[in-house]
Amino acid sequence: SGWSLKALHRKMMLSDAYRRSSARQESALKIDSANRLLWRYPARRLEAEPLRDAMLSVAGRLDTRMGGPGFDLFESRGNTGQGVKIYVPRRTFGPEHERRMIYQFKPRMRLDDTFGVFDCPDAGQPAATRPSSTTALQVLSLTNSPFALKMAEAFAERLQKEAEAPSAQVRRGFWLAFGRAPEAEEEIDSVAVVREHGLMAFTRALLAANEFLYVD
Repeated sequence: SGWSLKALHRKMMLSDAYRRSSARQESALKIDSANRLLWRYPARRLEAEPLRDAMLSVAGRLDTRMGGPGFDLFESRGNTGQGVKIYVPRRTFGPEHERRMIYQFKPRMRLDDTFGVFDCPDAGQPAATRPSSTTALQVLSLTNSPFALKMAEAFAERLQKEAEAPSAQVRRGFWLAFGRAPEAEEEIDSVAVVREHGLMAFTRALLAANEFLYVD
C-alpha cells in the first residue's frame, strides 16, 4: 500500500490475532506456553499514569479538565545544604490533585511513593520503553498508601450513593471496576466482606485486584 502506516495499522487491528481474547486454552498452552504464535491476547498491566487515572475515575473523582496549571505530589522541596535535594511526599490530597496524571509536576530522579513502584522511568533520563514488573511493593502501595486509601473511601461513598443494599453495592462496584457483573460466588463472598468489614474493605480489594490492574 505504498508504505502507508495507516494501511498497515488497519490491517493489523482488523486481523484475527489482534482481536483474540486473553482466555486460556489448555491445549494451546501445552504447545505454545510463551504465546509466540499469538493464540491469545497477552494481558498487560496498566502503567502508572493510567492506573492512577483509573482509580480516580471509578471513585468518581477524576477531573477531566484540559490545560491550566499542573499539580505536585510532594508537600515540600528543599535540600540538605550540600546539594542533596529532599522531597516530602504529600500525605493529603485535595481536588487540585485529582486531575489526570499527565498534569503532574515531575521532578527529576525522584518518584512518588505510590506510583513510582510501577516502573516509572527517571524523568532525568531518556527511556525508550518501560519494564513491567510485579512486586510486593506494588500491592502494598495500592492497599496502604494515603492516596489509595482516599480513593477506596471515595469509591465506597460513591457506591453508597448509587446503591442501597450490600448486594446492589457489590454489583455496582464490579461494573465500575471490572466492567462486568460478579459471578454468584463472588457476589456472596463480597457481600460477606461488606457486612463484616465495611464497604471500604471491599473497594480496597477491587482497586488492588489483578483484574483492575491488567488489560485483558
